[in-house]
Amino acid sequence: MEQICDFGLSKWLPKQWSHHNATKFEGTFGYFAPEYFMHGIVNEKTDIFSFGVLLLEVITGRKALDESRKSLVLWAKPLLDNNAIKKLVDPSLWNNYDTEQMGWVVSTASMCIERNPILRPRMSQASIYYIFALR
Repeated sequence: MEQICDFGLSKWLPKQWSHHNATKFEGTFGYFAPEYFMHGIVNEKTDIFSFGVLLLEVITGRKALDESRKSLVLWAKPLLDNNAIKKLVDPSLWNNYDTEQMGWVVSTASMCIERNPILRPRMSQASIYYIFALR
């Protein structure tokens, strides 16, 4: 059985805490937010990053880590920065998708995988962008 993604790392936090420093890593490499991987910081934005990686997997048809252990985020980031949506989208779709909806999903993924967690949306905001894409 293949695991899709890890969400809920921030659910470890007591309600009154805004973040936590983890000493033991839990989850799947490829979905870790930079602040979690580098400093063990867990908060809502950690889950947002994982959601962005999941969206990238859906958009591209690629795994979070390829066979050579290269990160999907590192592969996709230059394409996202250059708004190269056609190069980003899974070629098996044969351009058979609504470009406006795909643009919304790509924008949502791009916001969610920002390196700086302050620039990532809250989950409620990311969900609204994603739902708007599906309209």
